[in-house]
Amino acid sequence: MQAILLFICTSMVVAANPKEDPFEKITIGKLPNEMEYFSAHSDKAKLAVIEFHVKAGQDLERPEEYGVVHLAEHILFRDGKLKDNKSFLQVFEDKGGEVYASVSSRKTKYSVKISSQYSLWALKLLTKMLQNRTFTFSEFKKAKQSVMIEIGEPSPLDSGFKFLSGKKLFSFLNGSPSFFKSEFGVDFSKYKQPWNADRINNAYLSLEQVQAFYESFYTPKNIQVFIAGNFDQNQTISFIKNRWSHYKKDHDG
Repeated sequence: MQAILLFICTSMVVAANPKEDPFEKITIGKLPNEMEYFSAHSDKAKLAVIEFHVKAGQDLERPEEYGVVHLAEHILFRDGKLKDNKSFLQVFEDKGGEVYASVSSRKTKYSVKISSQYSLWALKLLTKMLQNRTFTFSEFKKAKQSVMIEIGEPSPLDSGFKFLSGKKLFSFLNGSPSFFKSEFGVDFSKYKQPWNADRINNAYLSLEQVQAFYESFYTPKNIQVFIAGNFDQNQTISFIKNRWSHYKKDHDG
């Protein structure tokens, strides 16, 4: 519920009457494949925000694939079939959309804020971007380059730590066990990457690793879609049900 409240506040979907319960304006649903959707409509808004939250974060990465979550986020914006060799980012921006994507320990988020008249179009394009992707080497190469521009190339110091275990490095730096490890046996440090992991591994990750990660974790049961603002709610929910209900059914059971 806290996440939903944050979503409403950041999307500026506010009830006309301060005494109204803003949660009454939310439509919440779950598809047979466990994908969840949250719809918060306001006919007073001029914009719409569409967000896909994928439960695929850095905590899932094995040491040999550190950085794959970030690289997957970048490659999904690439599609050689788009007109004029554009990225999805450029296509959204051509319609005045503001695009934001991020990765964290627990999830990857894709967000588009756009004029309400393009809300359904943006939802369809995000769906095209996230569904049924088989990446090409050209898309993979461009994604690697964009990651390198964002986080920088590995330095000689980074390369010197390439074969040093992240767990050992953090154990050395942290010194004595943490409170949670000593008292409860829970070691949160095992989920931490080495500080240089993304920069080093970006050069070594393969197209096959990114494709495998995408196919394993970009599944409906790991996805939540949020729509807020001014949009046709019936059309939007109908589209979500039609395009996502049977997606990867065999994978999700």
